[in-house]
Amino acid sequence: MIAPRSIPWGTTVVATASAVVSSVPALGTALVLDPSSGLASLPTWLTSPLVHHTPSHLFWDVLAFLVLGAWLEARSRRMWATTVMLSAAAVSGWMALTMPSGGVFGGLSGVDAAFVGATVVLLARSADRVERWGAALLGIGFVAKLATELTGGDAVFAGGGGVIHVPAAHVIGAAVGAAIAGLAQGLRTVPMGRSNASGNTSSACKLVPEIRMCDANQPLRPMRQ
Repeated sequence: MIAPRSIPWGTTVVATASAVVSSVPALGTALVLDPSSGLASLPTWLTSPLVHHTPSHLFWDVLAFLVLGAWLEARSRRMWATTVMLSAAAVSGWMALTMPSGGVFGGLSGVDAAFVGATVVLLARSADRVERWGAALLGIGFVAKLATELTGGDAVFAGGGGVIHVPAAHVIGAAVGAAIAGLAQGLRTVPMGRSNASGNTSSACKLVPEIRMCDANQPLRPMRQ
């Protein structure tokens, strides 16, 4: 089981900020991504996810952010923060390069997709069978949602209202989240030990959830840093 470690204050703050920004038109105008502003738009690569254009857009994006973000942050605040920052920058960068002239971009859906990617990777590598099944179901559901959006041209949730949805942003977000979680898991879990003359590895030398050093036929010892 992947046990929670902390209260998800970051998720709560971002969700609240998004609700406030989306409710105050002046804030939304200042923080939304507008590529026509050139280099001046760079700071909005990180702020534009806070801006939502309709109540439905805000509701579904923030709901997914609260559920998935709280789950991830309670297990690793550092991974949560990295996922939020890098996915926001990656999705906004993509939109800045591909968005039609005169368009603006906002919304947490790309970050939500990153949370999905990270959650699937973490659950898939869990020792708990139920969590691995959860990863499969979440992954299948997300792929089905993307396929529907790519073929139908509109979002499964928060559709309409004059908002144009870009499924590619969700693909980019999911890829960023999955890469971050995969890298984090790879750094935390490393194979230890060396084979003896018979080719077998000491039973004490195995995959462990933190970096340790191990000699054949010797117990594991923490590595000093």
